[in-house]
Amino acid sequence: MLLQSTNYLNLDVREPLTLWTRLQGILLAGVPLGILLALYAMVAWPLKK
Repeated sequence: MLLQSTNYLNLDVREPLTLWTRLQGILLAGVPLGILLALYAMVAWPLKK
């Protein structure tokens, strides 16, 4: 069996990100992360009466 190389790269060209796509990613990642950090802060530094 003879292996031959080609000049073809398997690249997928995607559409550029839009403002809505960026905002959606920030919201989907930022809101849960903010909630987790707030819960951790309440455990690490409890509120004093």
